[in-house]
Amino acid sequence: MIGYWAKSRGITLKDLESHKHIDDVILLLKYKDSFGIHLSRSEKSIWGAIWGQVYHKKRPIKQKHLLKLANIGTQIKHRQDKINSLRDHPAKNSGCNMTANEPDIAYSS
Repeated sequence: MIGYWAKSRGITLKDLESHKHIDDVILLLKYKDSFGIHLSRSEKSIWGAIWGQVYHKKRPIKQKHLLKLANIGTQIKHRQDKINSLRDHPAKNSGCNMTANEPDIAYSS
């Protein structure tokens, strides 16, 4: 079961057993599982750069990387809150009437 979990996320069972900073690797995998579908392209590239440093180069995750990931998480939360508030309270009268009930002044004679 653990081998399947590791393989489905792109890591080898050998790395899972012997990686120097496996806790950091698992943290990044959990982060991607939580926020992956909400990441923008630039956010995905930031995550990928951090992943490369931690997983492939076997370096510990730096404090500045943790701060970047925290900021991305905050941005995602703000985006989701904005989307949810727009869904809950659609603009009733935004000043833009897209119906054809009234004649257009430009075409009337």
